[in-house]
Amino acid sequence: MTSMKQDTPYRTRPGTERARELLCFQDVLPPSSPTRFVLYEAFGGVGMVASLLLERFPNIQVESAELDRECVETYRAANPSPRAAVFHGDTNDLLDLLESFQAASLDYNKCTLRDLQDPSSFQSLLLARVVGHAPDWIQITNSAIGKLHLNWRSYGIQSYQSRDQAQGEYEQKLSDLLEQRHGYRLSVSSNHSAASYHLAVPSRGKGKPS
Repeated sequence: MTSMKQDTPYRTRPGTERARELLCFQDVLPPSSPTRFVLYEAFGGVGMVASLLLERFPNIQVESAELDRECVETYRAANPSPRAAVFHGDTNDLLDLLESFQAASLDYNKCTLRDLQDPSSFQSLLLARVVGHAPDWIQITNSAIGKLHLNWRSYGIQSYQSRDQAQGEYEQKLSDLLEQRHGYRLSVSSNHSAASYHLAVPSRGKGKPS
């Protein structure tokens, strides 16, 4: 399998990985809300996450961006509902069009703590734009876990006794960064072997997650 890049189409991912990702999304998404809201989805893929969002939130409007035309066609076939719209183009162009949204999903292909520490990276710039809209919650996908056993020192982790221990330290550092730079913190996380999925919420003066 070729190395995953930020613009690798989601349709190329194996079905087993898609299934594991869907389970992680189910774990981290908030419970259903009766309030109508708009969710900005930075990377729509084949519409798998949009289908889950429509099922969980009866009053949601999903606004997605997707570069790959074949993915766009699959997304639209999977989600004929008017409550799910996919923009064929760059995700920053969709952000320019949206006046407001109350939640966001940043399902990056590649994103690590080092990417978010760099204020000039694509991942960091996109997150900063999203935070500027002050959403109630942001789903963030992180790809560091797949090679955490090799790269733990570069993230400032003190030791590698187990993946769970190292991942816990990593998530605390990620939460600290989000809180210091953006006023958000991690509230819940779930992971499989290739990626971890996090829900970030406004700190609002509360302590960091346990």
